[in-house]
Amino acid sequence: MASHHLELLGLDPEQVTARADFLLAYARTARREAQESRAGAAAARDGDEDWVIRADAASALAEAAQWTMVLDAAGARRLLTRAGRAFVDLGEGFEGYGLFLLATGGEPLGQHLGLIARDLDLLGGRGAGDRSAVDPVARTGPEPMPWALSHVQQQAYLLLACAGSAEVVQRHGEQLRRLVTDSPNRLAVLPAGAVGTPVGSYWTVARLLLGGRAEADLGAAVPILAAAAGRYAEAVRAARANDYTFRHAAAPVDVGDVDLAGLVALATRRFGPGYTGQVLGAELARMDPVARIPLELGMELGDPRRRQG
Repeated sequence: MASHHLELLGLDPEQVTARADFLLAYARTARREAQESRAGAAAARDGDEDWVIRADAASALAEAAQWTMVLDAAGARRLLTRAGRAFVDLGEGFEGYGLFLLATGGEPLGQHLGLIARDLDLLGGRGAGDRSAVDPVARTGPEPMPWALSHVQQQAYLLLACAGSAEVVQRHGEQLRRLVTDSPNRLAVLPAGAVGTPVGSYWTVARLLLGGRAEADLGAAVPILAAAAGRYAEAVRAARANDYTFRHAAAPVDVGDVDLAGLVALATRRFGPGYTGQVLGAELARMDPVARIPLELGMELGDPRRRQG
């Protein structure tokens, strides 16, 4: 429903396309510069600066994906997987976000099982007597935790990606369930994502994805998704106060909210597009049309058969 979403938002598709194209060009330039640096063409640049350039490229790809969501779901899925791979390649704990982008884009996580096993062990959840499941500071071992993974937002992205992957759940289901039920982060109120959703809500959605009971678990996630969608609509209204920058795709707002659309995409794959549409449909009918946009985008991402108009 790309044309419908663009009409609701009051966006010019040519401006949105131009914005996405600019971000893709920026990502290509940054990646080329990083490659030249590693090849010795910029010997004066240190490793940290090289990493920052690659991080810029990954961020640009993710932003291009969120703009592309309102144009073309298939194109957005491709960009999400590219961005996800770029964040996984960054390391330093940013693989949590990278895996979430990959899962949102529909890429299986099988090739990352070794990395996932390592990160889950670092977070704990290896046994009832292991305090690191609820207190990461208590974790001891030869391998230090990557600094980004020590942040609760990155942990939430990792858990969501894992909970939304049948292959990962099959191998690490017990470990994941301990993490989502024992960790104090399940009550955290730190903001995450473009609209500042309490990170504890991400923890709750991960637990529900692991539950496997379609009616009970998906239904319990609806209030979380509806609240975030309401904040999205508020952010869009605030951004539209400057109509010129908004229409020209230059306003400081994520029109394709990757986090919110990603939660819905994971639920769509976990519970099935038919049932997800049925459960969310009743809530969508009561919502502000703009608030519905990221939820509808998420269902489109999660169901390749769903057509955009």
